[in-house]
Amino acid sequence: MPKIEIKRASENINLFRNYKLYLDGKKLGTIAVGEIQEFDVTSGEHKLMAKIDWCSSPEISFTVNENETKYFLVKSFSDSVLFTPFSTPYYITFGRNKYLKLKEI
Repeated sequence: MPKIEIKRASENINLFRNYKLYLDGKKLGTIAVGEIQEFDVTSGEHKLMAKIDWCSSPEISFTVNENETKYFLVKSFSDSVLFTPFSTPYYITFGRNKYLKLKEI
């Protein structure tokens, strides 16, 4: 059976808050800081997104085949080269769909 494994980075921002994970627009589960979650999925094309409150990651598309595992990493915007304490208002307003970073690894 195909699987996806999602790792949440260990970081201080949102330390005590879980991120919600969505697969194809439906809630898949939650993930805490430093945690790794594994989910069974159907083979084929999917869209994955992470959310916290009104902020989210961009939705990413991927294809998974039978008996394959895809690996993803989710983290906050705070490791960005452009991050300063003054950039937070941008990420919770205009950049709210980039507040979280989600990538295949």
